Amino acid sequence: MFKNKIIKNSRALSYSMPFLEHLSLCDREVAQPSKSDPETIEREAFERGFESGEKAGYEMGEQKAVLLLEPLKKLLKEIYSLKEKMLGELEPQMVLLSINVARKILKEELQSRPEIAEVMIKEAVKKISPIGPITIKLNRPLYDLITKKKKEFQEIFPDLILELDTRIPGSGAVVGNFSQEIQTDLDFQLSNVIEDLRGYMENA
Repeated sequence: MFKNKIIKNSRALSYSMPFLEHLSLCDREVAQPSKSDPETIEREAFERGFESGEKAGYEMGEQKAVLLLEPLKKLLKEIYSLKEKMLGELEPQMVLLSINVARKILKEELQSRPEIAEVMIKEAVKKISPIGPITIKLNRPLYDLITKKKKEFQEIFPDLILELDTRIPGSGAVVGNFSQEIQTDLDFQLSNVIEDLRGYMENA
């Protein structure tokens, strides 16, 4: 009965449930969890510290790598320079030594096998331009040898003249016509090579 009386004397009012979309921006911020709680502050501080430490570590590692690379590059450059210097100084000397050894061996070979000098003279005759007569100047030992085989040389070039010249070294001959001349002397050929090498060493 008491309840019925209250209901009769009261006035009914309409009421709607509040929705979040009706809240203002300030209200929303208030509605969000507070960032000032200890757990959030600690987590954010840890994340910032980790990122800063990672960045600092990477930068430090990069700086160390650069510091290590610079001496390495300098060392490699010095090694290459030293290599070029050694090659420039030692290679011509080794070649000269090899030529001197070869000169001695070839001289001994020519003395024991005169047919080698004969082959060299034939090659010189083939290289001379076939214009006019070709003269072969020889010292006494080679002159006697080639005279015996003159027909073989005339098969290469018919208009051939043999000339005795005691000034010609024993291991070679001078083959030529009015426009060309070839020396088959071993010492002459090697001397040209040595002079070329000396010029290279002076200009290196």
